Amino acid sequence: MAGRTALWGDHVGRQQHAIAPHGARTAALRSERGAAGIETMGIVVVAAILLAVVVAAASPWGSSIASGIDAAICRVTQGECSGSEGEEAVSDSGPAAEPAGSGTEPTPQERLAEIADMDGEELADYLERLPAHEREALLEAARRTQLDNSVSQDERVGAAQLLIAEAAPQVRASADDYGIWEEWATVMSDPGQAQRRQELERLIAEAPDGSLLADLRDGSIHFNAEPTPEQFDRAVARAEEGRFAQEIAGNFAGWLGTDRNFVHFEVDLENQSIRAAELTGGNLDTAEHVAVTIPGTLMGDGMGEYIDGYTRGHGNALYNSLSDIGVDNTAVISCVCYDPPRGLVNAVSGSHAETSDLAAVVDALPSGNSPDLHILGHSYGGVAVGHDVVNHGLEAANLICLGCPGFGGGVTGPGDLPGAATVWGIRHPQDPIQVSVGVHGTQPEAPRFGGESYDYGSGWGWSPGSHSTYYTDAVSVQNLAYIVSGQEDLVTGRR
Repeated sequence: MAGRTALWGDHVGRQQHAIAPHGARTAALRSERGAAGIETMGIVVVAAILLAVVVAAASPWGSSIASGIDAAICRVTQGECSGSEGEEAVSDSGPAAEPAGSGTEPTPQERLAEIADMDGEELADYLERLPAHEREALLEAARRTQLDNSVSQDERVGAAQLLIAEAAPQVRASADDYGIWEEWATVMSDPGQAQRRQELERLIAEAPDGSLLADLRDGSIHFNAEPTPEQFDRAVARAEEGRFAQEIAGNFAGWLGTDRNFVHFEVDLENQSIRAAELTGGNLDTAEHVAVTIPGTLMGDGMGEYIDGYTRGHGNALYNSLSDIGVDNTAVISCVCYDPPRGLVNAVSGSHAETSDLAAVVDALPSGNSPDLHILGHSYGGVAVGHDVVNHGLEAANLICLGCPGFGGGVTGPGDLPGAATVWGIRHPQDPIQVSVGVHGTQPEAPRFGGESYDYGSGWGWSPGSHSTYYTDAVSVQNLAYIVSGQEDLVTGRR
């Protein structure tokens, strides 16, 4: 809190000017005149030598002399010289040409590839040493790289790491501002917290315009007796932004760890959304198959845990199963590629699927090996997959729906979907998702849909835990590994 007080406080800088005595100034002036005379003489000598070089340029030894004169000029004028001092590497045909790119600054794409192996602290130190214009150019290159499928995996990982690092301070500032506001709202009516209330109100009053804390202040009748409707509405919106920032702020350090390999990352505080695609296993530069897992409804502890637990957990489970069956030609990506509904009530609406960016993210993945694509949508994630297939031309070898309520209204079978993908509809017999019949079209596991399926699990009735077994049941996850690695003929219980 003291740090924030210092940040918002006034900083008064003072400079002290030393005034030299008259005699010292006179001596310094004489010294400068003498140095100027010597410098003038040096320039005259150099000019004479240059004239001689021009005359001798046609001779066999002219270029050699010119190289020596270049070095002399650098020393006389104290300028920057190319090459190391005293270098005399001259052949019969003149100085050797420098290799292309030698001695030059790395390109933005080369910098991004370097960043791929850095952790958060290393990346922070790296960025701190970059001049502001180079840092901005690097950020722009990272944004372009996220939309370019011709780049390497390392460049994509480095670009995502850089964008995560860039977003972190803004997210932390919003989370801290909202934390101050929450604490103030808690202590404002407590007589025993009068001193703390005064401290918080001072911080709120001094918040810089445009900050989340300032917008909350300006929309509140406690600090602004007559806020305008626009100020009030903005305060409400910024409060939502602050709550979202608190959900994800604590996850950034982990996201910047060297064990994470994001290949796409965007955060939008204003709309409380994240687009994050993480390579949980395999190599995109060499893979013959790429599996993308799409999560369903957001439940529980917020977006940070949704990415780190639920979403990443599916990708890890699938890649571990691929390793268990000896497959090494398949990469797995866990992707939050849409704004998921929060809670089951919101999952009834198809509007969340309409926010899907799955096609855009997938189209930009490195594709040097032209891999087959396999999309797995769990629960509401299947609705998002269906939307992008129908509306954005998403194409895949396999579309796999796991406990999915449907591909969207109007989709009653594979024939309603463009493209030639094989459609799989998988549902545990006790998964309560079966009660959502007709909410998002025909469920893909229904016999009348006409897709592929396999049996696993047993029992009757409903068991809420069954909705989460698709990546944990040994039979199910192994069958998924067979499908996404191009070995559909090995799937057990197929029907």
